Amino acid sequence: MPENSRPLNAKANENWVIKWNRSDNFGNPGDPEEDVDYTKWERNPQHVQTWTWDNKRNCKQKNGILSITARFDDAGADRPINQNCGGRTNDLFYTSGILKSFAGGTYGYYEARIKGAQLFPGVSPAFWMYSSIDDNATKEGEIRYSEVDVVEMTQRGNLVAGNEMVMDHNLHAIVATRFKVGNNGYTFQLDGRGNKIPLAASDYNTNKGRRWFRPGNPELHDAQENVTGSVSDPNRFDPRADFHYYGCKITPEWITWYVDRREVGRKRNDKWHRSMKVALSLGIRAPYTTFCNNAFALPTRAFALANKHKFPQTMQVDYVRVWELDENTTTPSEPKLAIKDEEAKRLTSDTFTTGKTLTFDVDFDAGIGFVAENNVSVNLILKDARNKNVEIYRGVASSDATGKRRGKIKFTIDLKKGGVNATPTADLNPGEQYVISGRFKSSQDPSKNILLDNQIKGIKIVKFVSQPVLEPKLEIEDEEANRLTTEVFTTGETLTFEINFDAGRGFVSENNVSANLILKDARNKNLETYRGVALSDATGRRRGKIKFTIDLKKGGVNAKPTANLSSGQQYIISSTFKSSKDPSKNVFMDNRIEGIKIGALLPLSFTEESLDEDDGITVHPNPIDNGQNLNIKLNKKSKKRKRIKFSLVDLEGEEVIYFKNFKNNSNLSIPINSIDSGIYFVKIQINKKIFLKRIIVN
Repeated sequence: MPENSRPLNAKANENWVIKWNRSDNFGNPGDPEEDVDYTKWERNPQHVQTWTWDNKRNCKQKNGILSITARFDDAGADRPINQNCGGRTNDLFYTSGILKSFAGGTYGYYEARIKGAQLFPGVSPAFWMYSSIDDNATKEGEIRYSEVDVVEMTQRGNLVAGNEMVMDHNLHAIVATRFKVGNNGYTFQLDGRGNKIPLAASDYNTNKGRRWFRPGNPELHDAQENVTGSVSDPNRFDPRADFHYYGCKITPEWITWYVDRREVGRKRNDKWHRSMKVALSLGIRAPYTTFCNNAFALPTRAFALANKHKFPQTMQVDYVRVWELDENTTTPSEPKLAIKDEEAKRLTSDTFTTGKTLTFDVDFDAGIGFVAENNVSVNLILKDARNKNVEIYRGVASSDATGKRRGKIKFTIDLKKGGVNATPTADLNPGEQYVISGRFKSSQDPSKNILLDNQIKGIKIVKFVSQPVLEPKLEIEDEEANRLTTEVFTTGETLTFEINFDAGRGFVSENNVSANLILKDARNKNLETYRGVALSDATGRRRGKIKFTIDLKKGGVNAKPTANLSSGQQYIISSTFKSSKDPSKNVFMDNRIEGIKIGALLPLSFTEESLDEDDGITVHPNPIDNGQNLNIKLNKKSKKRKRIKFSLVDLEGEEVIYFKNFKNNSNLSIPINSIDSGIYFVKIQINKKIFLKRIIVN
């Protein structure tokens, strides 16, 4: 393969300098050992997964090609590990290889030519960059770890036709936190009031102070995930069949991915500024390893032995190269001022109201090696048919470009001047129009104005008119609705919430708002109605907020817990009122709240003190972390009792853990593993008497 001295996607005026301490053509003429250059790559990298790196056996180069092999190696893989799921073991099954550079870097262009391994599913050839984890970064939101995956191949864990073509080009990060997070490493744990639970200060600089930002978290898909090779990708291919080019450009502002010179993804760079090492690796994937509780876990020995014939597997790398941009020797680019196409389209297609404000972003670039001499100025100008200025509405910049190489500035323009509103476009004279114009100066030539590349013409301004009559409306605000559908409410107690009503402009409510909790069956028929009590009256009012309370029992009978409902049954909140706009018509709630969760009544027959003193039962630790043992200690008084049973119960009354026979001659130690964090109750039955103790599982 001929050597390319520049990145495949480099621009003509850019001067890229190759970094050979992180680049390799994998040529070893006359080397009988076919050994890699371990002056730039780590020979014995740190083990971090459920397989073992063995570069001496699994990384070989020959005829300009690097081969990395994964093997079933029952004895050679063994080393002690501590799994989040499965516990401690030294019985591993697989070895593989990884080339990780000694040298690190951040911004630049990373490129490799790779052919994938044949096994699917089960192994993932990868080209990636990652930093060390800095647990000394303890300020909330501070970045501890940066990882950029240029490509990860064939890591879908199911044998579905076409999935062998799917490739991931993703971002991972660890951010410092001073609050507890759940098993997924990202979601904050909350106390009974919905507040985040603080960490102990001694845990700030430990792994407990890590919050993982992974593309698999639904909230992070858009910011960190790129996928190619899906069914909808017209350019997809099988990465196992041949060599292909994989590239990634990292700048302080953007991270951009390329496959065979084609851009396949672009994300804002808001966390990936740490120094990262370059890595080429062949990782083990499902079903030969699994992911559980934020970490990899081993398969069973029986499964590994039954599938050992599927190994070895090998990926190949033609070259890996890293370049950094030399801005001091790069041919200077021309200074530029522009409004991006999407923003320009909005400005020419939307209508703006006279007397209001117009806002938009403008991008400036003083050119490589230069800075802005002054701030950018942008104005809205009314031009006549001869292009002469009739009126100027000056823009106000949100920041200053002076002394900066490039950036983005938000402008706000008031569509009135001297208290007089701008003339609506419909009232302009023939040939007149509104345009947006801008300028600034670069140190490349301070005597020259750099004008806006794409002067925006035809801005449409309309006359302000009072709003039309609003339609009557009834709704529960999003935050309140989210609380109602996520919390668990206890049967026999009360449910409280607020509803906003609006009878419409110029009208009032004809009656008070009504709101009820209704038990519906699978056909949407009402089975039971629990009526809400309004704490104020909407009658005669235009709009407002009404608080409701609903008693979760009827005729002395508690509402049935959600866990005990039949298939298709659910609790919903429904509400209605009438507006004077049309007194014959009921106005229903915009967002009917479905899936209200009602938990079983847990009548505590003791306090924490009386449990210990009177009944001789001690439960500790509390709170308890997943992976710890919950210890229940009986004193002499309680040990004499017969028929002792234990269970762990969630807020809906469901038993999570159950022991039928609690031997009364010993204490009980129960492992708490793979349980969702939250509030639970320890339920202990001694003879016919039941005791419950509230505990928190982290």
